Amino acid sequence: MTTLRAHQNGMALLVSLVLLLLLTIIAITAATQSSLQERMAANSQQQNVAFQAAESGIRGWIAEYESNPKIEPITTGKVNLTDTVPYEASAPQPSACFDVVPSYSLNAADDGGSFQYACFNIESTGKSCVNSTCADTDNPARAKHLQGHLVRY
Repeated sequence: MTTLRAHQNGMALLVSLVLLLLLTIIAITAATQSSLQERMAANSQQQNVAFQAAESGIRGWIAEYESNPKIEPITTGKVNLTDTVPYEASAPQPSACFDVVPSYSLNAADDGGSFQYACFNIESTGKSCVNSTCADTDNPARAKHLQGHLVRY
């Protein structure tokens, strides 16, 4: 019996060290994956904030148009929702709306005349920055939103 026992000395230590190594590798992998998931969630949140800023630019442009309607290019100045979320919206000279408005609806005015239509193509960009400087070198999250706006005048 003593010879059988002599061949097994140290085997339990070797098995436990291998299991400890495997558990350490699993723990390091889980920690790495966790931090990666956290960074992905933060990036997704920043992108969502930038998209919402671009949406606000569209709403701001429409509000500016409704306060002073004119059929010409309109640009909203850079507006900051907060120090870290600027947006800007603009629309060039409106185009004719023959492709959008069917011809039978052009002769629907009360006085028998025809309505005039203008089609604005609004482009709004938004950024979500980490700090208040919001420099392009900081690589802020950006979003661009395009929307048409039909105006009858």
